[in-house]
Amino acid sequence: MNKLTHDIYFLSLSLVIITLPYAFLPNNIAIIFFIVSWVALIYNTTDFLFFKKLKSKAPALLLISFALLYGLNAIIKPDETESLLMALRNIEAKTAYIFFPFAMTGLTLLSGSKIKRLFDLYVITIIIATGLCLVIATIKTVESGTVYFINPVNNMDENNFMYHRLSSWIGIHAVYLASYTSLAFFIVFIGFVNKYEKFSPKKKVIHIVLLIYFATLVFLLKSISVSVSFLSIFLLLVLYYLYYQVKLNKVTILGFVLFILLIVAVFSYGVNEKINIKMSLFDYSMEDIPPAANWNPVNLRLALWEISSQIIRDNWLAGIGISRMDETLQDYYSRNNFEFGLSNHFNPHNQFLQTFIILGIAGFALLVFIFLTSFKLALSKKDVLMTVFLSTFFLFSISESTFAVNKGVVFFSFFLSFFTFLPEKSTIYLSK
Repeated sequence: MNKLTHDIYFLSLSLVIITLPYAFLPNNIAIIFFIVSWVALIYNTTDFLFFKKLKSKAPALLLISFALLYGLNAIIKPDETESLLMALRNIEAKTAYIFFPFAMTGLTLLSGSKIKRLFDLYVITIIIATGLCLVIATIKTVESGTVYFINPVNNMDENNFMYHRLSSWIGIHAVYLASYTSLAFFIVFIGFVNKYEKFSPKKKVIHIVLLIYFATLVFLLKSISVSVSFLSIFLLLVLYYLYYQVKLNKVTILGFVLFILLIVAVFSYGVNEKINIKMSLFDYSMEDIPPAANWNPVNLRLALWEISSQIIRDNWLAGIGISRMDETLQDYYSRNNFEFGLSNHFNPHNQFLQTFIILGIAGFALLVFIFLTSFKLALSKKDVLMTVFLSTFFLFSISESTFAVNKGVVFFSFFLSFFTFLPEKSTIYLSK
């Protein structure tokens, strides 16, 4: 019976991974199956030491506390016109903060070969998901005779092979698909570096092709925040391996650092050209209205952060609550004559500010401690992939409200819990 429950648990965990990039319904069904299989695992296991490990995992405990704070906030601070049922629906997606830290404790009962298969399965899942996007984009292009599509909502020309248009074929926001793809790239890269000497020429070529494929997809999806964090972390990771494995001297390392800075500068220049800045990257006026305005991804975020800081200043202690988020933002946009924000219903585009606005100082502190304790755990285990994941998501969360949608909540809580409860550092499994 134990072997059967272990196999079912592994199968359910695999299904969660397979459904991660797709619509909510199949992924939610897989998560429910995963939770049920975990309960069965507990019921049929006499050794509860794996469950007791939850007590010693600070990131998992803080993630659960984060969910409970959301729940408490939604119940005690509902909108005047909102029922308790609606308040509970507002925090439905946040239940992943509770389910994954508990259910992922079963990882300690899986063999190393099965955990390795989970990493491989994730990479295959992203290959299939992104490949499906490219195939559908190709079909649509052949049918229409052009790669461009005029979006009737914003009247903008969209390329079938780029940004939201590319990710829309499987129903996921481009920013999140880019972050999923970035993680797949680093799984392949770390495995490639650690097993390079063991690989046959054929396997080396396959891995290089995969790395080029994933990197190309990250840039096609055109998320500036993910692209910048991806490029920066990749170059630093290369530097890390050169220093610790190749043992380069300090002069060579310095030269490589300068090379990294040059690449980042060139990429930044390319971003500057790409986003079509009319006046200045940083200057803005709240009253400006597109298309004549100088809005770009950088100064737009500066404007949103300025207004978010005003809301925090007025509601820093307990926050405004989940249900009043949109209403409050629109109110402050109106006070600042921020017509661009009013018409587009922008969120703060920074998860730390958004958390502070909703939950107050306690929520902000919890989120900061989740990252701090997670980084501490990753560094103590010398887990390179966990550190890369946390760094990528941290940088991503500075310019995006990563928990504003289900895909961000599930992605973060799943992999944070996964890395937290791995019996060994991920490099060991990737090196098998």
